[in-house]
Amino acid sequence: MAHVKNTLLISIIILIFSPAVYSKDIVIWYKLDQPPYYTPNDTGIHNRIINHLISRLPEYQHKFRRSNIGRALNQIKVKETAVFVGMYKTQQRMEYSLYSRLPLYLNLNTTLIYKKSNSRNIEPFINQNGEVNIEALIQSEQFKLGISEGRQYSGIVDRMIEKYGQSGSFLIRSATNIPSGHLKMLLHERIDAYFDVPLSVEESITSSGADGDEIVLAPISGMKRYEPVWILFPLSKWGQNIANQIDNILYNGDTIDTYAGYYMKHIDASFIGSYKSIYKKYYQENYEIEFVANVGSITVN
Repeated sequence: MAHVKNTLLISIIILIFSPAVYSKDIVIWYKLDQPPYYTPNDTGIHNRIINHLISRLPEYQHKFRRSNIGRALNQIKVKETAVFVGMYKTQQRMEYSLYSRLPLYLNLNTTLIYKKSNSRNIEPFINQNGEVNIEALIQSEQFKLGISEGRQYSGIVDRMIEKYGQSGSFLIRSATNIPSGHLKMLLHERIDAYFDVPLSVEESITSSGADGDEIVLAPISGMKRYEPVWILFPLSKWGQNIANQIDNILYNGDTIDTYAGYYMKHIDASFIGSYKSIYKKYYQENYEIEFVANVGSITVN
């Protein structure tokens, strides 16, 4: 009987101190309603990046939370054990968060979207290169422009929102499906134009059944054509630790090729060759990333 008790006691001690019984650190991955970056069926660009990262972080327990940008950023601010994939880098966000050392891919940058029927009113603000001078547009006080709560658009768009945010020229939308909502507001003439990236606009047009020929995506004067997309972490010891782990995953030409492949699945086939050359040059010059020889054949499953 004593032998049985001793065996049972040893088994309990082993079980208690076994690493398997300790709970894993929880990572919360925020997801937006923003096709084709985040989609309900988890096939979006950022969904696939998250799944790729999770497969390489088995030491964590992974949970998911759908949100809008504003709420997700607030949770990062309060140092929740969360990760937010797909953010532009801004000075403001750097004050309360950490960024991955390497961007995930290059994203076609923000444009101004308006109805073709409104072209005559917009044309006076378009320069000889076909780009919209948005500061002059705002100063005219003729237009109501749609923007998203908590979102950064990069470059001059963010500077203009900061400068003229109280001018009455902007209508702020805080719902979850921002791109689709802004398109509906445009079609119903509740706003005159809005800012967004081409992939989101194209997805919204397709899903809504709107006539794409009636929608104009105009480049903005002073904006870079591409903007790097990053991962955001809380400014904490936990955030620094997981950021280091993910940085080690990212610093690999194969990983960057994989993520670029997720993005290229959603761009026009005629543009893929040019995009490959641009992103590879960017990573080689800025981060000394080496790519494999057969870079011309990236496969997306």
